[in-house]
Amino acid sequence: YPTGICGQFAQQYLGLPQEVLITVMKEHQRYFPLWDNQGQLMARFIAIRNGGQEHLGVVKAGNERVLEARLSDARFFFDEDVKEPLEAKVEQLKAVVFQDALGTVYQKLLRIKELTSLLSDTLGLSPQAKTAAERAAHLAKADLVSSMVIEFPELQGIMGYYYALHHNEMKEVATAIKEHYQPRYAEDGLPTTAAATVVAIADKLDTICGCFAVGIKPSGSGDPYALRRQARGICLMVIEGQLDLDLMLLVEQGLKAYCRQGLDLDEGKTAADL
Repeated sequence: YPTGICGQFAQQYLGLPQEVLITVMKEHQRYFPLWDNQGQLMARFIAIRNGGQEHLGVVKAGNERVLEARLSDARFFFDEDVKEPLEAKVEQLKAVVFQDALGTVYQKLLRIKELTSLLSDTLGLSPQAKTAAERAAHLAKADLVSSMVIEFPELQGIMGYYYALHHNEMKEVATAIKEHYQPRYAEDGLPTTAAATVVAIADKLDTICGCFAVGIKPSGSGDPYALRRQARGICLMVIEGQLDLDLMLLVEQGLKAYCRQGLDLDEGKTAADL
């Protein structure tokens, strides 16, 4: 017997990034966030209880206490994360495994930077856009070791955006950090800038190349690394952006980056399969 309850939380938490509040309410508590007529997130939520109108005040207070604790944690994570810039977190990626056979996230970062430079030159990006893309590639995965993303993995990239802005990185760099995961799903938007696009292509291409190199390929029954979605994302960015790219050349360069890091693979066969 579902009954809706409108609760509220302290206004101070509206100072956190909107995505953090929505994630806590929607994904973790199964609450409905609320917006006002101007599209601003409100310090209110709707929860659903199983039962009628009895003791609604008690149920409302209980839900508010739970949300308060969650938001307090989020505020603590955010305050801790911004004590140091993203740059300081990059080195910590050496301790984070990307994939057992493919090394660490830090190694992936080095490969993404190589591909980003190649793509920037191939597409003739302006010096400013190339600089932004290369800086974004360097910082793109740094938020993975932040307290907020460890607690809320769905905020990867998004928190990198806010932390980059907090420490005065260029807006184009912050945007590329956030958008390089796009498109995340079928209806998701594409990256909106040239810098974000080249980092997004580099990241996805690196994942696909590495997985194929060690025999991880999509099958009729499974695609645990979402390689089809990432390949589709690359195709959409190339087609929608009318990018003049030689995908076979990019694949070859992606595989060579793994070889330079010591991965033993059959470049010709892997490239042909890919």
